[in-house]
Amino acid sequence: MSTLSRSRIATLVESQGAEVVSLKLSEAIKAGEIKQSEISLREIAEGFLGYDTVRRWQDSSGGFQMLMEAGDPVTMRAFTNTVGGLVMAAMEEGYRKPAYIGEQLVSVVPTTKRLERIGFPGAIEGTDLDVREGSELPTVGFSEQYIDTPETTKKGAFISVTREMVLGDETRRVVEQANYVGEFVGSQKEKKILRGVFGIDNPFSWNGTAYNTYLTSGSWTNSATNVLVDHSNIEAAEVAISKLTDPVSGDPIACMPDTIVVPPTKALTAERLATSPMLEVRTSSGSNIATQTNPYVKRYSGRVFSSPFIYSLLVASGLTDDQAGKVWILGDTRGAFQYRENWPLTLIAVGPDHRREAELQFKASERGVFVVREPRKVYKSIY
Repeated sequence: MSTLSRSRIATLVESQGAEVVSLKLSEAIKAGEIKQSEISLREIAEGFLGYDTVRRWQDSSGGFQMLMEAGDPVTMRAFTNTVGGLVMAAMEEGYRKPAYIGEQLVSVVPTTKRLERIGFPGAIEGTDLDVREGSELPTVGFSEQYIDTPETTKKGAFISVTREMVLGDETRRVVEQANYVGEFVGSQKEKKILRGVFGIDNPFSWNGTAYNTYLTSGSWTNSATNVLVDHSNIEAAEVAISKLTDPVSGDPIACMPDTIVVPPTKALTAERLATSPMLEVRTSSGSNIATQTNPYVKRYSGRVFSSPFIYSLLVASGLTDDQAGKVWILGDTRGAFQYRENWPLTLIAVGPDHRREAELQFKASERGVFVVREPRKVYKSIY
């Protein structure tokens, strides 16, 4: 389907049924087979509801007007669903802007609960589990560990399509409204994640005690002054992570760093260190320079992220411009952080609202929360 003229839609509805046509059009819009610029809101209305029905919306001689049904429930639902497909496609476009990197830094975990206590086993107690041949296997217990997650939060807004929008064929206005709502909801989620990743917000609660994600001393040390200049700074961050141990077993944390997150001031530096095939290093005497294959290419290539949100959030948290430009993160962010999601970006048709003269109305929302699962898998360089 390349055009959505009134006659084309009406013919398809007559031969295939309104619901089938609505589903096909919505899928084509979502897949990009029908461009938003090719869509006419009025043509969709006339195609599904009928030319005469839409004309009755427009023609009026004044005075008392009898309530006229827009059509049978099937065609009205098909019209609503088709416009909903257009709105959803435009909203997704705003929601998933290339500048938004947050979802790539976390593991997205679906959940039905608003807040949770997540338990996991700690060290095995009472035995080293050595078993001689023919001996009975020992019974062991686990020292339970748990984290408490913050309560999920919801962001959303209504998107309305008025009679004036349909009659005036203001398709672009509907698309822009949906795109803006998607961008707003996406930016709120982006900032929620980045504030957690950079330790501006500290939601980590382990065994009932709250901790900052990044510590320079104390229960663990995963933050230090280490301005990103060359490969030695990456090496220092990796070494710091390798020294972190499980607080119960004392074993090293099983972590393979694969992600670097930097403010725009360090984006080129980080990308160069992660993509240059060779490195120049000084010999032990410091007098000579040798070259070697860059081990960070395989490890971090494709996982270097930057966003203008990072700088603005850090400055808003109280850092100076210079300080904000030096903060960066390295580690296994998807192992350290989760986004526990009650539902992803969702659009629900909620019917007309005649008090607002909205012939169609959609409710867009997303609900979730940023969770620190294991802070010892990430490292933060400070100024």
